[in-house]
Amino acid sequence: MRPISHGRNIVCEANAACQSGLMFSVIDRNMGPYPSECIKRFMALALKCSQDKTDVRPIMLELVRELENIVSKLPESDTVQLELDASSSGISGSTTLSVYAKRNPYVSMDFPRSDLVSGVMPTIRPR
Repeated sequence: MRPISHGRNIVCEANAACQSGLMFSVIDRNMGPYPSECIKRFMALALKCSQDKTDVRPIMLELVRELENIVSKLPESDTVQLELDASSSGISGSTTLSVYAKRNPYVSMDFPRSDLVSGVMPTIRPR
């Protein structure tokens, strides 16, 4: 597939591809092979996040949970287990994080996150 250009809207192009059953035509083949179920769920989530009306977009908690569910469906070779201890991560106790890292130079494992299963809800205040 050629890159989207000349004023075409990427969300409209992705929506049209999904509705016509050509979802895989908008996926960059350089990403490598992934289970079609994961790609379909990720694409559906991306389209939900790009809805015009903000009240129909998923909240961050729903977004993170769905991303974690998608990552959990990846084959083991596509995930890396990272063991963090309390002294280096700032997270109380020890936790194992499953982080997608294979074939993606843009993934950083430098930023620990709260594992939602732990029940820890981070507080984010507006500036």
